[in-house]
Amino acid sequence: MATDKEPMMKIAGRWVPTHKVWKMLETVNTATDLVDRFNQDMPEISSAHTQETVAVVRERIRSLQMSMPQEEDEEKLPLGDAAIELLKSQSPEEAVATLEQEYGTKPNLKDLITLVGPEAYTDSLRGEVAEYVQNMITPDQIAELWNESRRPAPNGGLWSENLVRKTFDL
Repeated sequence: MATDKEPMMKIAGRWVPTHKVWKMLETVNTATDLVDRFNQDMPEISSAHTQETVAVVRERIRSLQMSMPQEEDEEKLPLGDAAIELLKSQSPEEAVATLEQEYGTKPNLKDLITLVGPEAYTDSLRGEVAEYVQNMITPDQIAELWNESRRPAPNGGLWSENLVRKTFDL
């Protein structure tokens, strides 16, 4: 494991400073989103390989290992696993803040979705949606709230009334 003073992430068997990793991940996320959109928008010309690539890339990002300089020899979960655990009890924004505090890195919400996957991200929003529905907030209002707060949809892009209905079975 890395012993450097700054936060490090293990990629392809080598330790890289976390700030450099996030720059790389922005590029990987953008490319993966484009391939995913291609697969969805043009299924008749996409291949099994391009469809499989999106899931493989997102899974590999979730499995990145991270090393933080620590006072004691405390073992930390890989970043993706830690983010998934945080989302079980925190909002996505709170999880990002906790990752910054505990791991020394601050992913944006799009990075968080890539780390945990769209399903875990969506699951983290279910309690909030239930509370909104209980308070008579409609799916189009939920979409508007989340878009205004720049909370991305699970597969990127903006929320819509139909997406909120479909994603949360409303």
